[in-house]
Amino acid sequence: MSDTYHEHPTSFHRVLDQSSRTSSESPNLKWLARINLRKTRAAGKILRCMARNSATAAALKLVRSTPICSHIYKAFAGYYLPFSSLEEAREAIGALANRGHAHPYAVDRHMEYSQAARPSDYAALYYIRPLVEKLRTVIDVGGNAGNLFYCYSKYLHFRSDLIWKVLDLPEVISRGRALAIRCGASQLNFVESWSEASGADLLIASGSLHYFEPTLPRLLADVSSLPRHLLINRTPLVDGAKVAIVQDGGAYRVACVLHNRNALIMGLEKLGYRLIDAWPVAELSADLPGYPEYTVSGYSGMFFSHHTSS
Repeated sequence: MSDTYHEHPTSFHRVLDQSSRTSSESPNLKWLARINLRKTRAAGKILRCMARNSATAAALKLVRSTPICSHIYKAFAGYYLPFSSLEEAREAIGALANRGHAHPYAVDRHMEYSQAARPSDYAALYYIRPLVEKLRTVIDVGGNAGNLFYCYSKYLHFRSDLIWKVLDLPEVISRGRALAIRCGASQLNFVESWSEASGADLLIASGSLHYFEPTLPRLLADVSSLPRHLLINRTPLVDGAKVAIVQDGGAYRVACVLHNRNALIMGLEKLGYRLIDAWPVAELSADLPGYPEYTVSGYSGMFFSHHTSS
């Protein structure tokens, strides 16, 4: 991530990666970019096929470790490479980003998810349910147009005075506000500042933490009053060093970070949080062809409570 984050720690749209996406092939991409996208996707298929065989997988590893061949490999693989930062991954995406998280299809897809709970939502609902009667403020980080609010409202009876704040990009927020007006969702608020997380009863980061270069403990360090509870869901984590990769969302592409699991937990514990439970998110996975060490067979979910919340 660029140093901009440190200069403006409360500006959400400066922190969240604004990279890419394509609906199989977006008409918004110029013809040269579309050719490049097809070439890169074809390379990805080839690399995945080779990675399935132990002999060819070993050959790929050897090629990458050879100085001369490694340059050829990188040129061939396109964005199917590990990167040291979100910024580096975004540069690799370039024009193929196609508006990234701000692409209209990204909002539409997330709103489709609001129709019913996904498997990983049930663990989240389990831990939110006992809090419902006391929940007055929820901060939903990267909550898109409010899809979790609409979804969870079908399963939980929230207080009438609950304020559910969604923290997201300006382009996404504008659509979310318009939708909330049409749906009469008066409990939904849309914000752009991390300061809105201060004093929240519950912070939800569902499918969003991997789009931030800083870890959640670092993001919370500037909050004046820490949220009482943290619900992390649908997050890809690794046991090794963190690395940035590129996700191809069809109509757009985005850069994301695979954060280290222990670093995340220990960082939150230092802030006074206690890990209550963790669960696997089997419906989501991430892989980098030719790099098995960066394969995440299942995303993760966790629930934390601050020691002052008891």
